[in-house]
Amino acid sequence: MDYRVVIEDPRGSTVRHHWDEESQIWVEKPHPHTSSPWPVNYGYLPDTWNPADQDALDVLVISTDPLETGSQVDVRVVGLLLRPDGDDKVLGILTSDPIFGGIARFQDVPAEQIQAIDDWFAEWSQIGQWRDEAGARARIEKAAGVGDA
Repeated sequence: MDYRVVIEDPRGSTVRHHWDEESQIWVEKPHPHTSSPWPVNYGYLPDTWNPADQDALDVLVISTDPLETGSQVDVRVVGLLLRPDGDDKVLGILTSDPIFGGIARFQDVPAEQIQAIDDWFAEWSQIGQWRDEAGARARIEKAAGVGDA
């Protein structure tokens, strides 16, 4: 299933970007945990809620090229990184990507992509456990309030 994601941090960035509602601009700040560049693009899924960080559900987006902060892109959800602190990360593939765009299942994601993400998180945190696309969709539904009373 495809979802629209807002990109905050391009692959290769070493800073965090946050949309400031008051000033209506993207604000940069140092990443609070690491100075290593993002191995993938980092964004969020609008209209979802993650109580672990009091923000929208985060999405790691694999693409050949870095994606611009503020861009809205379509991603195919293929996995989920369950984080020990509950701040889980959905894994998505840029659907229009010329190299990765055909990937539809977690097991088809190149191992070096998963390893790069694991290595990045290992610099400052426990890595967590990976789940496939079904686990990711269930986490998105929970974060979107689907099925809640």
